[in-house]
Amino acid sequence: MPHTPSDGGIATIALSSDPETLSPLFATGTNSSAVIYFLYPDLVEYDFNEITGRDTNLPSLANSWTISDDYSTVTYHLHTHAHWQDGKKITAHDFAYTYRLYFDPQIGSARRTRSDIVQTRDDGSIDWENVIRTPDDSTIVFHFKKNTPHHRMTEWAQQTPIPKHVLDTIPPSRIRTSWFNQKPVSGKHFILERWERKQNLILKRNSEWTIPDKAHLDQIVFRIIPDMTTRLIELQSGRVDVVEGVNPSDAAELRKQSRFRIERQSGRRVEFVGWNHIDPSPYISSGTIKPHKFFSDQRVRKALSYAIHRAEITQNWCGEYGQIASGPVSPVFRWAYNDQLPEMTYDPDSARIILQSAGWADHDGDGILDNNGKPFQFTLTTNTGNPRREFIAQKIQSDLLRIGIKIEIQMLETAAFNAALRERKLDAFITGYSVNMNLDLQPQFGSDLKKNTFNASGYQSAEADSLLNVIYNAADRYSVADAYRALQSVIYRDQPVTFLFWYDNLTVFNNRVRGTHADIYSPYHRFWEWYIEENP
Repeated sequence: MPHTPSDGGIATIALSSDPETLSPLFATGTNSSAVIYFLYPDLVEYDFNEITGRDTNLPSLANSWTISDDYSTVTYHLHTHAHWQDGKKITAHDFAYTYRLYFDPQIGSARRTRSDIVQTRDDGSIDWENVIRTPDDSTIVFHFKKNTPHHRMTEWAQQTPIPKHVLDTIPPSRIRTSWFNQKPVSGKHFILERWERKQNLILKRNSEWTIPDKAHLDQIVFRIIPDMTTRLIELQSGRVDVVEGVNPSDAAELRKQSRFRIERQSGRRVEFVGWNHIDPSPYISSGTIKPHKFFSDQRVRKALSYAIHRAEITQNWCGEYGQIASGPVSPVFRWAYNDQLPEMTYDPDSARIILQSAGWADHDGDGILDNNGKPFQFTLTTNTGNPRREFIAQKIQSDLLRIGIKIEIQMLETAAFNAALRERKLDAFITGYSVNMNLDLQPQFGSDLKKNTFNASGYQSAEADSLLNVIYNAADRYSVADAYRALQSVIYRDQPVTFLFWYDNLTVFNNRVRGTHADIYSPYHRFWEWYIEENP
C-alpha cells in the first residue's frame, strides 16, 4: 500500500562548494543553479516522455499560455495568488523588469539569451516597449519576429524572474555586488533562512506557496563538503541524505545497502576528446586561422577515433551507467537520434593504415610516428579534480602509444581550463557538456568561431552549417528530424571530436527521503513532493 506523504522533517543535501551567488542574473555554476531552483518560481514546468524522447511544458507560475497563428507572440497568464516571500504579489511587471536586467550591459549577465528573434533598434539594443507588454498584472505578452520557431519563442520567454520592487531601488551598475545576491527575496516553496559559508545553507518551507502544490519538508539543508569521499562518509553516517555526482564504482557498492537507492539523470551528459583544427599560436595572436599540424586532417582524426578503445573506457568507468557515444545527439531523444551510424569500434590496425595514408609512419625507427621529420607528439589537457577525466586521459595515453603517438597529459585548474577552451589555446583536450533540451547544436559545431565559443575545436563545415540553419529556423524542431540525422552523419564522417560516452549523473538517496524524481532535467526535479519516512 503506498505511503501517504506526511509534512515535516529535514532533508540534507551535500554540495561540493558554496554557490557563487543566489541571484539568477549571475548564476553559472551547478551548485548555484541547484539552490536557485528551490527558491525562485518557474514560468512553466517540464515533462519528458521517455518513449518518444519529447518534452512538453506544463503549467506552473503561468497557468495557461497561447501562441499567435503567425508565431509572433506568446501570451502567458499568471496565477494571481503567487507572492514573493515579503508578501508582495508576483506580477507580469517583475518579468518585464527582469528581462531588461538580463540584457543590460551594466549587469553583464551570463544568462543573456540571443536577441535575433526580437525587434531591435538601430543601435542593436532591444526595443523593450514593443518586445514585452504587460496589459495587466497577470498577463505578459512577448513579441517576436513573425514565424519565429515555437521552441525558440518559449525558450526565450522562460528566464527566471526576480522581484522588481526590491532591485529597482539599486542602480544597475551596483546590482552585481548588492546584498540581494547573498540574501535573496525569493518566491517559491522555500526561503533562505541562513547561509554559513563553507558550512551550510538552510532553507525553510514557505507555507504560503502552493504552486503546483505545497512542499512537505520543513527544511532543506545544503551542507558544503568539498571532498567526495567525505560526502560519502557523511552519507553512510546518516548526517547527509542526498549526494549527487557519485562515481559508478561507489554507486555499485552503495546499491548493496538496502537503506540507499540510486537514481539516474540519463541522456544529457557526454564526454569527448577535442582535436584543435586550427593552429593556436596565430589564432591567439591575431585571429588568423591556419590548419593545425596534426588535427586539421580528417584522416588523422578518424584514425585517432579508431585507436582509442572507447568500449573499454566506457565499461571500466561507467559500467551499467553509461553507453558509447557516436555523435552529439543522445539516444534518449529518439525522434532525432540517428541509429543507422555504424559503430566505430576499436581498430588500431585500421588507425595505422589511415595514418600511413596521411604520411605518418615510423621512418626513423624510434617507435614514434613522424612526417617530414616531425614526430607525432602533443599535449592532452583536462581539468583537475575530475577523476573521470584523469582516468580517460591515462587510458588514451596508453592507447595512442600503442600505435606510435606520444602524448603528455596536462592538468589545469578548472577556471583556467575553461578559459583555455574558449580561447582555443589547447591542441587536444578532454571535456564534455550537458545537452540543451532544445537540441541547439550551433554553439558546439557552428563555423562562426567568434559567436560559437563552445566550438573549442574550431570545427568549420559549410555542410554542417547548412543543416544547423535548417534546424535553427524550423518552426517546429520535431519536423526537422531528418536534418538532425543528416547532421549526425556529417559529424560522424568528419570526426571533429572523438565522442566517448554518454554517462548518467548518479544521485544517492537515503531511503528515508521519499517522493524523489531524479530525471533528465535534474536530480531535484519536483522537490516539493519529497517527504520523510523514518522507517521505510
